[in-house]
Amino acid sequence: MNRTKRGLEKLRADYTDEFQCCKFLNYIMSA
Repeated sequence: MNRTKRGLEKLRADYTDEFQCCKFLNYIMSA
């Protein structure tokens, strides 16, 4: 259970990083 929770937190962190990167790329493209 604890390992699964840590895995989910890492997954969420990775997803957030990808989302921020995507937003940043869109910002550059639209500039």
